[in-house]
Amino acid sequence: MEAPGLPTHLTSLLEADRIIVRQDCIPKSKERCSILNTYEVFANDSNDKWKSILNFEEQSSWKSRVFCCSARPFWMRGWTHDETVLLMHRPYGCPASTDTCLPHRLEVKLPDDTPLGSIVRTFGCCESAFRILDAEGTPRLLLKGSCMASNWCLDFVFKIYSVKGGRSIGRIIREWREDCDVFYMAFPRDLHVVMKLLVMSSSVLIDYMYFDSGC
Repeated sequence: MEAPGLPTHLTSLLEADRIIVRQDCIPKSKERCSILNTYEVFANDSNDKWKSILNFEEQSSWKSRVFCCSARPFWMRGWTHDETVLLMHRPYGCPASTDTCLPHRLEVKLPDDTPLGSIVRTFGCCESAFRILDAEGTPRLLLKGSCMASNWCLDFVFKIYSVKGGRSIGRIIREWREDCDVFYMAFPRDLHVVMKLLVMSSSVLIDYMYFDSGC
C-alpha cells in the first residue's frame, strides 16, 4: 500500500502511536440543530510530546440537521494554519441498523480529490462494527465494539483488528462527558500513515452515529 503525497502538516502522524480527537464543547443555551460540530486533533511523537495537528469543522445544511439529525449527510473540512489538508464526506445513511439499509459510511480524501479510503458500518446484531477500506476499497482494518455503543453515560471501547492477521492491534476509547466527547486512539507506531488517518476519521463517524444528540 503506497502513501499519497500528504500535506506537510499531516506527516507528523508518521511518528504517532496515539491520537486524541476532542469535540469542542457545545453550549447548553444553544439549540442543538443550529450547531455545526467541530473537533480538534492531537497526536504524540516519538518523544511522547503532544501537539495539536488538525481541526475539523462540519459543513451541512440546517434542513439536514433538523430532519436527518444524527443520520445527516455532511462534509467535514480538516484544516491547520488556515490551510485545508483533509476532507471527509458522509453520504446519507439509513437510521435503522439492518443489513437491508444503506450502510453508514465516511469517505476520506485529500483536498486535490485524491481518495485515501473510507469507513463503512457493517451490520451485526450484537456488536457495533466498522470496516476501514483503503482507496481501492480493500478492507484493511476492523473496528469492533459491543451493542451498548449508544449508552451515552459510559466510556466505550472499540478494538482495532488487522484484517490480514485477525489480531487486535489497538483501540479507540470514547470518554463520555456531559457536553462533549473525547476519543483516545492507540495503535502501532509503524501502522501505515493513511491507516492512522482513517482510524482518526472513524471517530467522527462513530460520534455522529452513536453519540450525537441530534435536534
